[in-house]
Amino acid sequence: MSVLVINSQYRENYNVSGEGEPYWKFKGGSEYVVDLADPLAQVDQFQAAAKELIPLIEYANEMSEEYVLGWRIESHDFVPGYEDDQKEWDGEVYYEPRISQVDGEWKQVVDYVGPRGSFRKEWIMLPGNEEKDYSYNEFPVGEGPREFVDPNEDPEDPEVLEDYYNDYEEDYQPTEYDEWMDFDPDC
Repeated sequence: MSVLVINSQYRENYNVSGEGEPYWKFKGGSEYVVDLADPLAQVDQFQAAAKELIPLIEYANEMSEEYVLGWRIESHDFVPGYEDDQKEWDGEVYYEPRISQVDGEWKQVVDYVGPRGSFRKEWIMLPGNEEKDYSYNEFPVGEGPREFVDPNEDPEDPEVLEDYYNDYEEDYQPTEYDEWMDFDPDC
């Protein structure tokens, strides 16, 4: 079983005055993970899905634009690098968009999971990055569609975070700016 991954580039125009040439700034992009729900999908099915989805993802106006850089086929357990990096850092994760076909329409889902809860946004995709049937739901900790996992916690040792902060305090070296800023490392 495989998934389709579509890479995009997003940019914003920083020339808000509208005078002169646009000043486009690259602001990252997304890795859309597409589940075709067919465990035996062939390359031509992935190609047809990409051809359908690209006009739904791409858009351009005077202030911002998103365009597709390319697509590829990955294994079903593929995890985008952006998600992996966040999980390793603090466990708080903004998930890359997930796309699936529901009743002949492409549905996009975006999840966020953090230590104080989570949210899910979902909608039906329309051409030019437009949407219909948009919904937004928030969930308390432990009740959302995904689980928060703190990478600093060790189930065998519940004092890991306390040790982390104690180590930081021991390694802290005051600088000349601490007095000027009235810095207190124990706050």
